[in-house]
Amino acid sequence: MQIIIRKRGNKMNKTRVEPEIANIPKLTSNKKPTM
Repeated sequence: MQIIIRKRGNKMNKTRVEPEIANIPKLTSNKKPTM
């Protein structure tokens, strides 16, 4: 899960990691990560 957040933006993800995690499940099923 952290891998996706890092790809979204290492700079912005540092300040909004928790809020993004909630959106992670939506991106994973849409972009399908390398996992």
